[in-house]
Amino acid sequence: MIGMKFTGQLLLFLCCYYLTSAAKETITCDAPSVRDGQPASVTCDFKRDVSALSSATVTVEHYPDGSPDPIPVLECTPVGADCTFPVQGYEFNGQINTKLVLTITRASKANNGRYACKMLSPYLPDADEVDPCDFTLDGKIQGIKLNCKANKLAF
Repeated sequence: MIGMKFTGQLLLFLCCYYLTSAAKETITCDAPSVRDGQPASVTCDFKRDVSALSSATVTVEHYPDGSPDPIPVLECTPVGADCTFPVQGYEFNGQINTKLVLTITRASKANNGRYACKMLSPYLPDADEVDPCDFTLDGKIQGIKLNCKANKLAF
């Protein structure tokens, strides 16, 4: 009987330890630069399988250059069930696991700024830490390639 009580307490301790040790992760993202008008991507890395958390809510927010206020560009509540795009110009393939890839269909100056990926779940006691990423257009200017020839002129 004492062994059963001790085993139960140990099991309870291990479960609590697992929940608290797995409670906080740092969600990161990556948004490589592209040229104006090209498709771009924002990749969120949740460090855990978010699809296993059936009631998790995932959002991707954009903080435009010079603005402290976020604009939600993707909201999924609960994960995989219903995703909305409050802002046009973004696409999402609906796949969320440890990562999520959001596509900017035609990148422009309006997409410059900071992106933050967030995940909330009632099964996790604390919200994960968020490490946002910055997106800026590649400085190269798209234009027309000129092919000129100069002829000698005789006077």
